[in-house]
Amino acid sequence: MNREEKKKLIMKHIEKKTEQKIIKNIVEGKITNPVLEKDEKKQEKNQDILLTLMTEGAREFREKTGQGMSYGEMRQMYG
Repeated sequence: MNREEKKKLIMKHIEKKTEQKIIKNIVEGKITNPVLEKDEKKQEKNQDILLTLMTEGAREFREKTGQGMSYGEMRQMYG
């Protein structure tokens, strides 16, 4: 398996793990629907949780690949 294939597998793993964390936060009521949420404090909390999860993913990516995530890689994983 070449370097790019390994990187894609790592990205897929991190993406799946992050999705599971987001679902868990939604089920636990920590993240609410951003479209329907009117409370600014809850909107900010949603953003903080999501940014934390993305930062954790970027940190894991760096640890496993030895390089920072490019903008394209970030978009591919997180949309």
